Amino acid sequence: GRVVEMSCETIGSRPSAKVTWWLNGTLLSDHIETVHDNVTSSVLRIHPKLQYHKSPLVCRAENPKLYHSHVENIRLLNITCR
Repeated sequence: GRVVEMSCETIGSRPSAKVTWWLNGTLLSDHIETVHDNVTSSVLRIHPKLQYHKSPLVCRAENPKLYHSHVENIRLLNITCR
């Protein structure tokens, strides 16, 4: 099937933020993270499935030196069949 790329970016974390991706509460591992200056970018590659329709996809950024420092961006997936 088709692969879709989703991106997430954080700015200003020192040290660099650690970015994780979650789908329906499950940690995803197929992402690439890059750091340049104080910008952390992450690109997730997923194979969309109909069962993911209306599932929350979460990009979570966390400063590894600060306890409970995470910030999240949540999107509900809209999967359609052709």
